[in-house]
Amino acid sequence: MPHRKDACAQSIGICKLFITLASASIAFIINMIIDPAVVIPTAVKFLATLSMGGSVFAGIASLMHITYRISQGVYDIHADAYRHCASAQIILFAVGVLILGGWALFFV
Repeated sequence: MPHRKDACAQSIGICKLFITLASASIAFIINMIIDPAVVIPTAVKFLATLSMGGSVFAGIASLMHITYRISQGVYDIHADAYRHCASAQIILFAVGVLILGGWALFFV
């Protein structure tokens, strides 16, 4: 049982980390939208912001799910709903980074 509690704690920590990174990325993108010196297509800004926002939403949903499970005394992080939310959080973050990084790498 102690290893399941440790796994839950690490899972929550990783989830919080990705929420923080996605939130910081949204702030970075908003700064690029406000700054007139930065020339980035509107589609890139919109898609990257949408992807990072989806990552934050999925992260909050996964945190809510794991917190509910812990409050019931269940320390299983292999539940399907949690895995899908956590996977969506990471994938959406990676897509947002690829949108920004791919645009900067290939079109600048």
